[in-house]
Amino acid sequence: MLGPFLGVAGIQVTDKAIAWASARAPWFNRVMEGFPTLLVREGQRDRAAMRSQSLTDPALDRALHAAGLEYEREVVIGRLEPNGKITLVRRAR
Repeated sequence: MLGPFLGVAGIQVTDKAIAWASARAPWFNRVMEGFPTLLVREGQRDRAAMRSQSLTDPALDRALHAAGLEYEREVVIGRLEPNGKITLVRRAR
């Protein structure tokens, strides 16, 4: 009965330690959260970046349509955020 309690307590202590360090050291927070991946640059899909993130063309198409865009040429920059959301910045008209 003591084993599961120690396991849960260890996980909680680790979680609190990471949260504490992330709140006090921006560099540590960046390491823990990750970095965005550029998927679209100046209207061109970065196939290598998409492949490294296992992102399919239809998935990026859905994100474009959700943002009210039809083609990636309308995008200056598109990135996959560490939380999994795709952020698209529209080209100025």
